[in-house]
Amino acid sequence: MNDTQILNGTMYMNMIRGGAANLNKNRVAVNELNVFPVPDGDTGDNMFMTINSGAVNLENEDAPIGEISSEIAHRMLLGARGNSGVILSRIFAGIANGLAGCSDADIPTLAHALECGTDEAYKSVSSPVEGTILTVCRESVQYANSKLKDTPTLKKYFENLFTEAQNSLERTPSLLEELAQAGVVDSGGAGFLFIVDGMKNALNNEIIPDSELLALALQTSVQTPKTVSVRWLIVVIIVLLVIIAVLATLTIKNRIKTKKNLQDRLTDPLTGIGNEKYFEQNFYHFITPDSYSLYYITYISLNLQRIEKYYSTTEAEEIECYAANILSSFAGELDFTARIGSGVFLCAFQCPSEEEMGVRATELLNKLNAYKETFLEECRTHFRAGIFHLNSANIPFETVLYNSRQAYLSVHQNKSSYTFATAEFLNKEATKSKLQRKLADAIKNNEFKLYMQFIVDAKSGCIKGAEALSRWHNP
Repeated sequence: MNDTQILNGTMYMNMIRGGAANLNKNRVAVNELNVFPVPDGDTGDNMFMTINSGAVNLENEDAPIGEISSEIAHRMLLGARGNSGVILSRIFAGIANGLAGCSDADIPTLAHALECGTDEAYKSVSSPVEGTILTVCRESVQYANSKLKDTPTLKKYFENLFTEAQNSLERTPSLLEELAQAGVVDSGGAGFLFIVDGMKNALNNEIIPDSELLALALQTSVQTPKTVSVRWLIVVIIVLLVIIAVLATLTIKNRIKTKKNLQDRLTDPLTGIGNEKYFEQNFYHFITPDSYSLYYITYISLNLQRIEKYYSTTEAEEIECYAANILSSFAGELDFTARIGSGVFLCAFQCPSEEEMGVRATELLNKLNAYKETFLEECRTHFRAGIFHLNSANIPFETVLYNSRQAYLSVHQNKSSYTFATAEFLNKEATKSKLQRKLADAIKNNEFKLYMQFIVDAKSGCIKGAEALSRWHNP
């Protein structure tokens, strides 16, 4: 295996598993390095859950490398967690694009695919920051590709990739002030290094079985502060297996085309998180009747037009990317978020009670509104939230979106932080809406009549004034 020059689908799949297993061994160390962009200590967890989602239960492990890489990239996209996980999933999406249509890959083909992965990662971030996983990925790939003439084997290629990834990671504090102040290297770059190391070692036939990776995933979910029940994890796994079984009935050609289109259709191009279609798909596929009562659908927005008025569209987009990062890091393992419009985000949060959801909403809005510290007083605008509790099953997504938006419009008008779309609240809104429609119809049908009422002086009998009255002749 050490003198291998051709990479096939089975080898690539095993290298992904090797990368996932090695990252898991060093996951705690990566978490402890996490200081940028948000010091929430979960980069290792998020990157492992992302790559591991692409490493288990593949349908056809003997398929060509183009199909295997596309399957892995698609699974990573759906399983991406946090900002680092989203970027990692885009790296492997770019690699899959570079390997599309290949039955296997020689070293130059693999080098081109890794370049595509780097390009895709940079495109997924609106304002790329050097000194992060982006830098480590780009510099290690550029170095390894510059040595192709002296790279006779895959093993040598990945040794070069790993060596430069180490060097690049050591340089990250000189590129990012937050890292230098904390005295650490970048956590995302470190995660990438451990993945490359695991992939390199997997070239020596160190096979990682599905069962071990599934066990690692369950262990990670239990150890992370965002605790989830084993029962729910089993349900998620079962749902994923059912989806895989359905996809197996499609032809190979149509499956590749569908998956590539799906990646583009489910991702918001500005922030890199899911879009409205992504949220709707998760809403129907992952929220089961047993878990309905645990979910609170939260509509979060702010007035971007005010920012654009005093600054520019660029600043407005930076705020949206900032909000997307906050929401991704704030979400638990069974929560999901999406950007569904300009300055509008939709989140599904699991909470045991309305009181606890109120506490989480307050904490989240405080984090989101921290952006205002760098803006002038006259152009500041607040993130606010409308929350709808899924207290019964079989509620259509359109109704859930409408109810949570109505609650948001109420807090926006009242200048409060958040409110819940309770049954009483929705009934009042429905009554108000019905009255507004009646008034509009009345004006259209000339049901309002204008009357003049004169004011007469009792002594002189002279008209001193008049009042105009409008009366509604409602048939």
